[in-house]
Amino acid sequence: MKNLWILIILISTICYSQNKYFFDNKIEYEFTNHSYPSKNCIKTYYTNSKDNSYSICRTVLDSIYSEIEFIDSNGAILRKKVSHKIFNNKIIYIAKNEIRNYPYPFTYQIDNYHFSEVNDTILNNKAFKQISFLSNDLKRAKKKKLGNLQYIFDTDFDHQPLLTFSTAFEVWRVTRKMPNGLVIQSHLRDIQNKLVYSEKLKQINSITMYLIIPE
Repeated sequence: MKNLWILIILISTICYSQNKYFFDNKIEYEFTNHSYPSKNCIKTYYTNSKDNSYSICRTVLDSIYSEIEFIDSNGAILRKKVSHKIFNNKIIYIAKNEIRNYPYPFTYQIDNYHFSEVNDTILNNKAFKQISFLSNDLKRAKKKKLGNLQYIFDTDFDHQPLLTFSTAFEVWRVTRKMPNGLVIQSHLRDIQNKLVYSEKLKQINSITMYLIIPE
């Protein structure tokens, strides 16, 4: 019983080790699901250019509401339906009891993946860096039908990479084998190299916004 209480205390500490989050960028991407077009949408990310361990992803539901997903990779998550109006404020307050623990369950997978730099690509007469995230074991990838993630970066931006796929973020956290820069496109391809989904940058704006979880 004593050990159980210690575990509960530790989990609580992880979830609420930070209660004030700063965001300095609002980044819009056009999300395309190549298998289910009905899921196509605009995704808006609120980020801290100096700290990619947390972000907010916002998807508009209708003329009044959005769905947000806030993830702190150090141990907290929130999914919630909110009014568009809250984004008119520079400070967003979230009740502590709405935050849930967010343990990363696939630690054992970190050694099974890596980032691989490929040739630069040219878009609108400008060269951009390309990085792929893929399995270390090609045979295993074929057996499990594992695809790969392709990121295209504009390294003119001083922004830690926005890695919303949790395993990619955890590998980056350990290896740091990914340049700073703005992700202008990302593409998930299946084992047959067919596109599963894509995200393409629409616009980026500088902002000043805080998310606060009152004690």
